[in-house]
Amino acid sequence: MDTSKEYIEMCRKAVEIQELWEPKKGDFFLLNPYDPLHKRFAIMVLGCHWEKCQGCSHEISDEKCVWLPRQDQLQEMVDWESRGENGTFYQIEALKDWASREINDMKYSNSDEAFNDKYDTFEKVWLAFVMHEKYGKKWSGGEWIIPEINK
Repeated sequence: MDTSKEYIEMCRKAVEIQELWEPKKGDFFLLNPYDPLHKRFAIMVLGCHWEKCQGCSHEISDEKCVWLPRQDQLQEMVDWESRGENGTFYQIEALKDWASREINDMKYSNSDEAFNDKYDTFEKVWLAFVMHEKYGKKWSGGEWIIPEINK
């Protein structure tokens, strides 16, 4: 499970994803984004650290809690049936096609950043894929943006 600062930031700024959260046992979340006393982030798991998600459910706007979706949760967010791609093979193909387009975009935009550096975990890859598929957004390195071609 990715608990890096980059993934936390990507999740925190993916407001659409945060709004989908219905807290369940086993969910990872960030409680109080930064603990200055211990100089670290407090990553919690619902059901292990807390039995109920008191004080964070649907209080995302004031940043008391940030959901960190697991890879399986991200994969479930894509509406595969409406795409006609209901099997694992088709899901892998769709992800591969998206990744190929991302890599080409990076090459032609003269970006020094490589795909593997930007998306160095499968959680980051799947979060970026979900944001692209559902909301037409792309991670700029600091924000989710709607690329000019999609506007």
